[in-house]
Amino acid sequence: MAKNLYIILLFLQIMSLRAQSPETNAFEHFTTGDYLEAITDAETCFQEDTTNVSCIEILANSFNRLGDQAAAKTYYHKIEKIDSTNRNAFAQLASIYEQQQRIPRAIKYYTLLNKLDPENPIYFRKNAKLYKSVNDKKEAFRLYAKANKLNPKDVISLKGLAELCVENNQTLLADSLLRKGLRIDTDNVGLYYLFSRSKYKQKQHDSVTLILQKVAGKVDLNSYYNKLLGFSYLQIDSVDLAIQKLSMALVGEEQSEKLHFYLATAFEKKGEIKGALDHYEKAVKFGRSPDLDMYHRNTARIANNEKQYKKAISHYKDAYKYGNDPVVLYYLASICDIYYKDKSIAINYYKKYIKSKHRNKEYQAYAKNRSRYLKEIQHQSN
Repeated sequence: MAKNLYIILLFLQIMSLRAQSPETNAFEHFTTGDYLEAITDAETCFQEDTTNVSCIEILANSFNRLGDQAAAKTYYHKIEKIDSTNRNAFAQLASIYEQQQRIPRAIKYYTLLNKLDPENPIYFRKNAKLYKSVNDKKEAFRLYAKANKLNPKDVISLKGLAELCVENNQTLLADSLLRKGLRIDTDNVGLYYLFSRSKYKQKQHDSVTLILQKVAGKVDLNSYYNKLLGFSYLQIDSVDLAIQKLSMALVGEEQSEKLHFYLATAFEKKGEIKGALDHYEKAVKFGRSPDLDMYHRNTARIANNEKQYKKAISHYKDAYKYGNDPVVLYYLASICDIYYKDKSIAINYYKKYIKSKHRNKEYQAYAKNRSRYLKEIQHQSN
């Protein structure tokens, strides 16, 4: 008797399972992560009723979980046509379009979410990020501020506001926001990084070193922040620390003209002329910026001081070529005067300098007197 009862109950259970609707089956498969089976049942449900939002949502979500964003979008858009207030569909469409870098479309759906769910700070923050990515800083600031108002402890929104302030040179406001963020999250390395950039913009190099020293104890600084720290040390005359951090920044950025220039400056301050000359020459080698004339001038100046006159002449020529600064003609004339027996080379540069009408009266007077004297010597020799 008991056996028969067991068989009857088992049969009823099987029949009950078979009697479940495709929608119920689809939902159960979805909740257990069996998305392919969920799609099969949800498609049956959809064929029975093309306006059944629950079934369409299972289809869209399952395709989305499986990475088929094209199919997911198709079904989310079907939901949009049936239910113009469906927040899940809009949130998923916004996310998909953001991932696909179709930013105007993503903004459209986050904006709809902002209207449908005006108390949800996350959608305001996400929309702000997108507006920032298309360089609409004014709207990004408004949306971040709204997100921050709805959730004052949202450090991501605080950081977004502070970044915009730093970019807009509103550094005092940025500092205030960052201090607030660090009171909420004292270990947030990203906030410390941004704080150091704000202080760097304000030329508060002491503060930069203090902030980044805290970070250096938590993580390894990347090249950019080693560069920032190294340059800040250089500005407060901590030359050895500057060389250490700038050298670390150079790893992976061996062709950075700026790093070589800063390192050259640091070595020169330390009195290590060979190191200074080496890095000035590397700044020249890798230089592509408008500062190329400055790199040549510094290389020439050091070479001249070291009595490497041929090298100095070559670099001063290039400095004039890239910078067209008339004082370089005076430097060239002075070195050529020393280096060449043929004084006509020096005379030629003195003439060019005099003709430039450079306003340094002392240099002008010396150039006129010296070129006159050299001409007289030449005349007497002939």
